[in-house]
Amino acid sequence: MFEMNLILVSNLYPSDNRPYYGTFVRNINDNLNRDGWRTEVISLGAEQSKIVGYLAFYLKVFWRLLRFNGCVYVHYVSHSMPPVIVAWLFNRDLRIVLNYHGSDAFSELGEVRWRARLKRKVCVVANYISKGVVVPSKYFKECIVSSYGVDERLVFVSPSGGVDGKLFNSFGRLERCGCDYTILFAGRFIEEKGCVAAAKVAVSIAKSNKKLRFIFVGGGPLINDVLFILRYLVEEGRCTVVGSVSQHELASYYKLSDFLLFPSVRKGESLGLVLIEAMACGCVPVVRSNGAVKEIFCEELDYLLSDSNEKFEETLHQIVGLDSLALKVIQSDVERVSARYLAENISYELSEFLRGFHE
Repeated sequence: MFEMNLILVSNLYPSDNRPYYGTFVRNINDNLNRDGWRTEVISLGAEQSKIVGYLAFYLKVFWRLLRFNGCVYVHYVSHSMPPVIVAWLFNRDLRIVLNYHGSDAFSELGEVRWRARLKRKVCVVANYISKGVVVPSKYFKECIVSSYGVDERLVFVSPSGGVDGKLFNSFGRLERCGCDYTILFAGRFIEEKGCVAAAKVAVSIAKSNKKLRFIFVGGGPLINDVLFILRYLVEEGRCTVVGSVSQHELASYYKLSDFLLFPSVRKGESLGLVLIEAMACGCVPVVRSNGAVKEIFCEELDYLLSDSNEKFEETLHQIVGLDSLALKVIQSDVERVSARYLAENISYELSEFLRGFHE
């Protein structure tokens, strides 16, 4: 087998200080290594200030690509692509493949106009000079094709590295008795991810069921809003709020929990990897029907989807009211659906797609 070389460029990649940053980019890289690729990762340093860090990151990418003849695999396009574009002007031998993840292609709610326009311009140029595009879902492929006019034949669907079945599984889950359930929210504390909506639902349902416990995992600009809403539950010892955690810690929280709250209305919800990870651990999700998450659920699980905050709360009330035997049946169903996204089942196809730009 001939040696396959690839440079992976990403502004987000796990480090000792931030083990939770861009974990699925590392997972993709690990999968490629197992499939025979010899990869070099160039990522943004987490130890430096943002300005200095990006300057060093951009310079390193530019100088390295000037001397490289091969496949460049770029993640988080709008943030990581500028030095790649400049390097391409001097080195047309670069074969660039983009991997969009969500908000790098589309603006976040409340994002300032100049930044949104700049991101889009970077993406337009990136699409023009790239040989191929990787996206996490069929839904996001449609978004990229319709919004940017990319040739759909160049767009490959691969669900963000998939789920590590050795880490995310239901082994070691605790058996529950009666309605003594734990409800989890895991994600960025931003408006579009639904952290405030999740906190309000938690407070509402806690009033009617004193046995319920809650865990909120994540960080972001709305942390104080979430803490304020949950303050009485925290004081009563019924709710724990923790910051961003590593994947190993996150897997433990999934296994501690019976239900996952996922009320995201984010336009850039390109896959919903948290959903799949939780499902693999036997944690039943209650979900806002939005973006790519609809692809994950088949007809037998569509009752877990809601099209409004009111329906979302109503569905949660119904699911929490189930006995432990009925819950086990649903847990078995969600685990079976999550198996479609195991890394071992999807990594080979991505490797073969990238191989086409190496030869």
